[in-house]
Amino acid sequence: MLFNNGFRDFWYIIAVVFVIGLGSGRAAAEPLAPSSSLQGTFLVAAPGSRGPFQETAVLVIGHDEDGAAGVVVNRETGRTLADIMDDPSTDNAARYDILSGGPVRPRALSLLQRNESGDDLPGMRIVTTTMAYTINAESIDAVLAQSPPADEIRLFAGYTAWDAGQLEREIASGAWLITTAEATDVFETAPDSLWHSLMERITGRTGPASQEGRDL
Repeated sequence: MLFNNGFRDFWYIIAVVFVIGLGSGRAAAEPLAPSSSLQGTFLVAAPGSRGPFQETAVLVIGHDEDGAAGVVVNRETGRTLADIMDDPSTDNAARYDILSGGPVRPRALSLLQRNESGDDLPGMRIVTTTMAYTINAESIDAVLAQSPPADEIRLFAGYTAWDAGQLEREIASGAWLITTAEATDVFETAPDSLWHSLMERITGRTGPASQEGRDL
């Protein structure tokens, strides 16, 4: 697949994600305990948060003592894959929406795939028992070549990353709430309603969330 020139800075992401193990191949299928790793969980922005993460849900792709990385799964860009391809007539590109994965390298492309079978997918990192992720261009091409249903994959421009200890400090300050991440949340819940759905899960209450909070 040939992307527009602006997306060819994709590979600059590699150096960062290798530091936290995102390029190391298959990871453990089961999310680790929160005390050791938050991989495979949602970070849900606290009610009232301001700034770029207001009312966002971040799927944690990797987390260890060196830092963390993830993608925002509920922020739409209004663009599709066809908008960034040199040849938008291929691969039914217009049916694949692009989400804004985060403020870091906003022109870098990555892909999350539903994987209910739990298969070990070549070139994909197993994030949870039902979701796999890749930042590798060849792996993205291989997935798209199969023309998967639009509700089986998510494409992201950009990502989110934290230095060692940074995420832990933000959580301790109350900026993030933590809950389990399910494939149904990502692939079956509309992005514009996901944050509210997760807040209801966390608090057990329905209706508008409190607007009191802090900046992220």
